[in-house]
Amino acid sequence: HGSADEMKRQQRQERARANLTEEQVKVLDALETRDGEWFTTRQVVEALGIDWEADHKGTHKETTMVRKRLARLAVLDLVEDVKTGNERTYRIAPEPASRVQELS
Repeated sequence: HGSADEMKRQQRQERARANLTEEQVKVLDALETRDGEWFTTRQVVEALGIDWEADHKGTHKETTMVRKRLARLAVLDLVEDVKTGNERTYRIAPEPASRVQELS
């Protein structure tokens, strides 16, 4: 019973998923482990098996790459993000039908 806009959004998401890089898929998979729950950047980094403390003593390279991938996934509407103060949290974007239920 979805509207045309919902169907278009779902089609865009499916096309976006099909074109993800392997690293973007890993980030998405990490978020899908706890469907619907919000993750901090640190939680995503650690879910990917990256040592947060070690990365922050060095160049922050791996954390920076994860942040870039999360930002890209948000642009593609595959991930929702919310900024609170200096921190962003992320979760898998709900499917269009469940988003309508959340709003009602």
